[in-house]
Amino acid sequence: MSKWMSYCLSMLIVTLAQADARVYQELPIREVTAFKDGHAFVLHEGLAARDVGGKVILEGLPTPVLGTFWAYCAESNMQLASVVAGEESVDCHDPVETWADMIRANDQQEVMVKERDVPEPYQAKILRLLDDKGQSEDPLLFLQTEEGTRVMPVHRIERLIFMQEPQDQVTRSVRQQGVMTLQLAGYELDSRDRVRVGMTYVQKGLRWIPSYRVDVDGQGKARVKLQATLVNDLVDLNDVTVRLVVGVPRFVMSDTPDPISLQQTFAQVMLQPRRGNIVNAQFVNNAAMTQRADVYAEWESPMEGSSSLEVDQGQQCEDHFIYTVDHVTLAQGQRMVVPLTEFELDYEDVYVLTLPFSPPLELCRNLNSRQQLEMARLFETPSPMHVLRMKNRSSYPLTTAPALVMQDGLPLAQGLIHYTAIGNSCDLEVTRAINIKIKQDDRQGDMTPNALDWVNITYAKINMSGSIKVLNYTSKPIRLEVKRQVLGFVDQADQDGQFKQAGHGLGAWSQMGELPTWWQWCNWPWWWMHINSMGTAQWDMTLDPQQEQVLDYTWHYFWKP
Repeated sequence: MSKWMSYCLSMLIVTLAQADARVYQELPIREVTAFKDGHAFVLHEGLAARDVGGKVILEGLPTPVLGTFWAYCAESNMQLASVVAGEESVDCHDPVETWADMIRANDQQEVMVKERDVPEPYQAKILRLLDDKGQSEDPLLFLQTEEGTRVMPVHRIERLIFMQEPQDQVTRSVRQQGVMTLQLAGYELDSRDRVRVGMTYVQKGLRWIPSYRVDVDGQGKARVKLQATLVNDLVDLNDVTVRLVVGVPRFVMSDTPDPISLQQTFAQVMLQPRRGNIVNAQFVNNAAMTQRADVYAEWESPMEGSSSLEVDQGQQCEDHFIYTVDHVTLAQGQRMVVPLTEFELDYEDVYVLTLPFSPPLELCRNLNSRQQLEMARLFETPSPMHVLRMKNRSSYPLTTAPALVMQDGLPLAQGLIHYTAIGNSCDLEVTRAINIKIKQDDRQGDMTPNALDWVNITYAKINMSGSIKVLNYTSKPIRLEVKRQVLGFVDQADQDGQFKQAGHGLGAWSQMGELPTWWQWCNWPWWWMHINSMGTAQWDMTLDPQQEQVLDYTWHYFWKP
C-alpha cells in the first residue's frame, strides 16, 4: 500500500469517527415571557456544535403546548431541514467511588498491584473488568503480567499505584434520555463546527402574580406600587430577560402536549439546564432572531444568584402591556419578588350601598322555617361599602390583583383591584362603613285583578312600595351611592332617583349574572320570566354629618292568582 493510499485511508477513518461522534448539548434560555395563568413563552438560542452530517444534538425535550413549538437556524447560509425527537442511551461521567469505578475509568493503564496475602507488589496492565454490566458486587479483573493474563476478583486488591496520572471520573450509560436532533440544510458550504440555532414554544410552569400597595393620604392622593412574584416550577433561569404580560392570554390547545414531547404525561421541565435558557415572545420583540451572536461560553458559568435586576417602564403591545425585567437568575422551585413600578393616582372616598332583590311574597310563603331564617339573615340590616374610586391617569393599566391599602404606615384593609385601562376608573373596596346607618322597609300595596292578559291567561298586578332611611354618623360629609334592585317594574324613585329596567325574556334575565342562593329554593312558575322584569332604582347624593335622608320608591310585578 502506498503512502498516499495510507493517508487517504487514515483520513477516511478519522472522518467516519467524527461522523459517528455524538455531542450532546443544551441551548441556553435567553428570554421568558410569563403570563399570569402559568403559561410561559420560551426562547432557547445559542451556538451549538454540529457533526459532519449537519446535525445538532440537544439533550432533553420540552413539553410544549400543541402547535407552539418552532425551531430555527439563525445562520444566513443554512436552514433547518427537520427536527427529530427520540430517546437514546446517553453517556454521563460520574466521580469514581469504588475500586471497580477506578479500574473502569483507567482501562489499559500500567499499574503496580498489591494483592491481599501476597507479600510483594507486581507490575501489570489493566485489560478489562468482567462485571456483568456493572451489576456484580465483586467483578473479575483481567491483568496483563509478565507471566501472562492474571484474573482475580476486585476485592483482593489492597493497593494500586498508577504509572501515569489516573482518571477520576467513570463513564456510565444513561438509558432512555430524551434527545432532539436538528438537521441542517446548506451545511456543506460552511466549514464552521458551531452554528447558532434556537427554538421557541409555550409551556406551563412559570407564572407571575401581581400585587399592589396603595398608600392614601386622606386628601385624595394615592401612591400605588406594583410588585411581581415569580413562581418558577419550569426550569433554572440564569441571567435571563423575563417579560411579564398584563392581559388575558388565549391558548386553545393548552391541555394538549405537542408530539415533539413524545406525549409525556407528566410535567417535564424542559432541559434541566446547567447554563441557562431563554424565552422570547416574538410578538413582544421582533428582533428576537437577530440578536447579536453572543459566544456560547458566556453561558457556561454555574448559577451564583441573581445579578442586578433591571426593570423597564413597560410598553403597550396590541391588547397586552409588558413589563421587562433583565438579568433574572432563579432556580427551578424558587420564588422571587420584584418591584415593577410606582405612580400616583387621584381617588375619591365613595360609599356604595347595594340592596339586592328578594323573592315575591307569594313565593316566600312556600319556604320552610330553615329557609326563612336563612332568608332573614341574608337581608339583615345592610351596611354601605367604603371604596376608593381611583382614576387611572397613569401610564400603566391596572391589572387584576390584590391590593393592600395603607394610611400613615398602618394597614386599613386588603381589597381587589380589577383590570382598569388607562383613562378608566375603578373601585377598590376598603371596608364596611358601620357609622352610616341604613334602615330599609318594603310594603305590599293593593292588587289590581285582571291587569294583564297574556296568551289567554289573566294576571293580577301587585303594587309595592319601599323606603330606605340613611343617616350619616361620621364627622365629615360623604358621597353615597344607593342601588336598589327589585323583581318587577320600577314606577317611581323620589329624591331625584334614576331607574331602569333589564327588559323581558331570557336574554334580559341572563344579564343578572350569578343568581343568589335562595333562587333555587323557589318554585318559579313557567310564565314568570316572560311577563316580569328586573328593575333598578339608584341615587347619588352627598350627606353632611348627622344628616338623614329618606329615599322612597315604588314598583309592581304581575302574578297569576
